[in-house]
Amino acid sequence: MNGDSTIREIVLPMDRVYRLAWILLPVILLLYSIPYLIVWFRPFTADLLYFFGSDARGLRFMILKPYLVWGSLAFLVSIPVHELLHGLGWMIFTGKGLRSLRFGFMKTEMAPYAHWNEPLKVNAYRAGILLPALVLGVLPAFFGIMTGRAGWLIFGIVLTWAASGDLIMFWVIRKLKTGTWVRDHPEKLGCIIVKNDPIA
Repeated sequence: MNGDSTIREIVLPMDRVYRLAWILLPVILLLYSIPYLIVWFRPFTADLLYFFGSDARGLRFMILKPYLVWGSLAFLVSIPVHELLHGLGWMIFTGKGLRSLRFGFMKTEMAPYAHWNEPLKVNAYRAGILLPALVLGVLPAFFGIMTGRAGWLIFGIVLTWAASGDLIMFWVIRKLKTGTWVRDHPEKLGCIIVKNDPIA
């Protein structure tokens, strides 16, 4: 893929991503919470009544219980892990190593990022995009639904929502043909189409 030429850029302005993310939030909440409440409604409401049965008990829950502390730490750790999973996905689905991967930090967005330096098939690009949402969002939420552990459900909801930009990008490029080659955009959320395979 030497001498690639840009056919088309597909990028998402961050202000648009933020607006769409707020639209996605209630969708994610309903998608995960409805099956959880169908199975665990009675124990869940019992837990709520226990923790918030009085102002004092609710205050002790917020300040003294370890859930908030551990949940906050888990979220902070998940930020770099999210980017590592992008890179891991691209490495797995392209069969290439770390030399094709770069990590950095966007000062304007105050967020780390992973960038793949080489062209790759669009399906490999899609897989790398989705991996953090699946590993950090869908799987913990599914575990919470299956076991009734609300903490895992909440973690899955938050981390799925944190991957809103990835989910939106996946949707935007859904119609690209399998044989399309793309480059991860070096500066923006999106990709650059460098080759279309007309027979794909």
